[in-house]
Amino acid sequence: MTCTADLLTALGMARIICGIVALFLLAVVAERLMPLRSVYRDRWEWELRPAQRFPRINRDGWLQVLIFAICGFGIGGVFRLLVGIIRPRRLPVVLGCGITQSMTRVTPMIFDSEINSHMYAAAWLRNTRIKAHPHVYTSVPLVMVTRIFRRGYIPILFVVVALIAFAVVPFMGSGGRTLITLSWSILASAVWRTTRLDIPGALPWRIALLAGVAMLGAAVQFLPGVPHHPVCSVLCSIGAIVYCALVRGKPRTTSDFSSMEVGIGVPLQVGLVRYWLSGGIAVIPALACEYWAALL
Repeated sequence: MTCTADLLTALGMARIICGIVALFLLAVVAERLMPLRSVYRDRWEWELRPAQRFPRINRDGWLQVLIFAICGFGIGGVFRLLVGIIRPRRLPVVLGCGITQSMTRVTPMIFDSEINSHMYAAAWLRNTRIKAHPHVYTSVPLVMVTRIFRRGYIPILFVVVALIAFAVVPFMGSGGRTLITLSWSILASAVWRTTRLDIPGALPWRIALLAGVAMLGAAVQFLPGVPHHPVCSVLCSIGAIVYCALVRGKPRTTSDFSSMEVGIGVPLQVGLVRYWLSGGIAVIPALACEYWAALL
């Protein structure tokens, strides 16, 4: 009995630590893509500089802190604030952060997946030091892996999803595994998009990398606990990840902004819904994964 109690205590502490690490990593990603202390150059030139005021954390920054505080039970807000204010408090840095934030904020208004992907990558790499390499990469899989890790938010978010699966999903009840599977599927689509090189011989390596991502996603299903029907749960999760990656990871755009009245008082923009919910059928195998994991 004492040994069992010690194991449960250690497991609980491990879940708490993983949850804290996940919050910290999310704060880091948010700071790289949406800096907390930032200002647009026009606002600095026409409002703050004449008033002799240095840029402070604006309303959008405090909104980030509030969201992190709500989702992270207060600790997330502390992490977001600390990661944001640790940057040097210098005007060139704050103005540069304003450019980074504007690049990220404009993506929801651009309905082209390739442009948005490049915008996220450019925003992430703005504060990255590029080191000179003594040799040129000639291996196709090595180039693909380098492209993935150059977009550091992709592997970091994979780690965050795995940590949340271990720390939070056991306490979420039904729906937790579905959210984890869909989150992993969306990140898998980012991998599929990033590894597109349009050169001969690249497709087999892309498939191999996607298969590895899908297998890791299936292994994540065991972090909250062993599913009651492991084989069915794993197959459904792999199906969801591969389908969403292939459909959502291909180039997609929309120019259809027509609206349709559906009787709820709010017009439905069919083209935008089709764009945002691309690969949404993956929710069916994701729900099946949840069903087989919980079925006694």
